[in-house]
Amino acid sequence: MNNNQNVPQSDEQAPWFMATLANGLKILDALADGPLTISEIRERTGLQRSALYRLVRTLEVCGYLRRRSFDGRLQVGYKVWEVGASVQRSVEVSEVAGQVVRRLATELGESVHLAVYNSGDVIYIDKADGSNPVRSYTRLGGRAPSYCVATGKVMLAHQDREEIDRVIVAGLNPYTQETITDRDLLLHELQQVRDRNIAVNRGEWREGVSGLAVPVRELGGTVVAALGFSGPTARILPSIAILEVALRSGAAEVSGELGYATPHQITS
Repeated sequence: MNNNQNVPQSDEQAPWFMATLANGLKILDALADGPLTISEIRERTGLQRSALYRLVRTLEVCGYLRRRSFDGRLQVGYKVWEVGASVQRSVEVSEVAGQVVRRLATELGESVHLAVYNSGDVIYIDKADGSNPVRSYTRLGGRAPSYCVATGKVMLAHQDREEIDRVIVAGLNPYTQETITDRDLLLHELQQVRDRNIAVNRGEWREGVSGLAVPVRELGGTVVAALGFSGPTARILPSIAILEVALRSGAAEVSGELGYATPHQITS
């Protein structure tokens, strides 16, 4: 039996293909229709008993599987729901913010990014290039380290302390001379971001490229994305005041569409 029947045969033979990972995902696929016993999973996947037990245990420890207490059957864990909800939220935010992203780029002439948080990085889920001749280089779906770009600082600042510490322990690489690599300085910077609801990147990831960003919130106030401008440092930093006003207005519009009401809106 082909244990990876959903994967093209040519890919299975590729040197990068990880059969163990594919088999773990196959277990999750088997559970998509509901809880199963180990025997039922084995029947559906064709995996050997010893390998199946190791994979199931690993997925349980990582939170992707959980065992029901009343009958011992296995089902997808809350981690799967968390990942799925994150993807759905990112799609929703991108759809709601798309018009704002393009309008800001047109009106201000600078590149605009919409980013979400993912394991220490930010991922650009939407972007629009400005009309100015020199623009920052990013790509849709690209990643950037959260501690040294403006959208990343916004998102990192609103993670729990355990996640912030994890990012710091993993290493604050000095991408440029301006990168914040000191733990205490970064913690102070993130506190400033929380207090002011805006983050600034002063050439900390790429030489000569700066940016600023503000949070986008959903119903309840949770920060789900960051909206930001980026471009040449010589043009961005002197224009922060003007760009900030436009960003805050745009983020408020998107947040409102996602159900978030500012304290002023609630009391007025």
